[in-house]
Amino acid sequence: MSFDDQNQNPYTANNLNEGPPGPGGGNVASVSDYLVWAIISTLCCCPPLGVVSIIFSALTMGAKSSGNYAVAMQHSKKAKIFLWIAVGLGLAFWTLYILAYVLMFILAAAATASGELQVQ
Repeated sequence: MSFDDQNQNPYTANNLNEGPPGPGGGNVASVSDYLVWAIISTLCCCPPLGVVSIIFSALTMGAKSSGNYAVAMQHSKKAKIFLWIAVGLGLAFWTLYILAYVLMFILAAAATASGELQVQ
């Protein structure tokens, strides 16, 4: 039996995710790598943790390409955890930053209205 025909060989590029499950069982195509979200969190939220999330996303893609489902799932979960921590810290930082700015504006307006601050 020849495996030259792509329809018969379950390990060709076209059928890689349709063949038998890889090590650890499961379909590697169903594992999300969260790369786009990791990049967005790096740019908008918390760069250090976003970079860690990008690294785990890249490791997830590598495990997916080798067909290792168990390792791909582990790296995917870590990428997701660091992604959400980065988003949470980023949201906390920007919320505190905006609140501090608004508080400074209110205090400056109150000081100006009470005459403590002279505007010349």
